[in-house]
Amino acid sequence: MKPSIRLAELADAEALCDLNAEVHEYHLANRPDQFRALERDEIAQWFRQLLSSPTSKIWLAELDSVAIGSAVVTVQSRAQNPFCPARSWWELDQIGVRASQRGRGVGRALVETVLREARAFGAHEVELCTWAFNQSAQKAFVRFGFTPKVIRYQLRLRNP
Repeated sequence: MKPSIRLAELADAEALCDLNAEVHEYHLANRPDQFRALERDEIAQWFRQLLSSPTSKIWLAELDSVAIGSAVVTVQSRAQNPFCPARSWWELDQIGVRASQRGRGVGRALVETVLREARAFGAHEVELCTWAFNQSAQKAFVRFGFTPKVIRYQLRLRNP
């Protein structure tokens, strides 16, 4: 069965918290130096702020009226500087699908929705980033047509 996808509303903040928790736990388990345990009220407020922002869009994938995935986009812009021209783009900041629903086209449907809406908006680029440990996401993004743009390195000088 194909999921329905719609723009999220303020009333969806709690469902977005539930979806985010699963993805966040994966990130926290793999990079506890970069992520921290979240309080539900804190993340719900964060989603409410995004849902109220004119530069953010959140899509919710549902199956039988149950939230099974989401995609968070922020519209970004950068002024011209001596090195780079002015530009604007859509940043696919978060995308997540419940583990029980992965491999069923939910992520693809969310990405296709974001890309369709970006084109309709007049955006020229959609960008995203992923953590190096998340190789399954990287493979999926390549399948969706994304290509690497920047590779970021780190060198730990001491343990936190």
